[in-house]
Amino acid sequence: MIKVFTYIYFLIITYLFLIPGGVTPPPFWGFDKVIHVLFFFFLTILIKFAFKEKFTNSKSFWVILLISYAILIEVLQYLMNLGRSFSVLDIMADVIGFSIVIYSSLINYENYDNKWNK
Repeated sequence: MIKVFTYIYFLIITYLFLIPGGVTPPPFWGFDKVIHVLFFFFLTILIKFAFKEKFTNSKSFWVILLISYAILIEVLQYLMNLGRSFSVLDIMADVIGFSIVIYSSLINYENYDNKWNK
């Protein structure tokens, strides 16, 4: 069930990233970056639980996949010409979002491993 929810969430955020840009100004400067961080943070949490064994054994695969997805979203925003543009800062925000989850899972794994293997 969590895999289905992960796929649905992925489709929803992809849609939200690709719809035309709004005409109303954001509530504060950098609001879109916060959204990028949060979207990728929650996407990575869902991936972590939906693909638990694969996530634990191949974090580098997921890092490459998520960076590729972040770049693809920005390229599509640029090519679709719907009031959005390519932004390296958006990609950096995406990387921050998924890095928080991956880094914290590495710390948790390392602490768990050290605790039980002494």
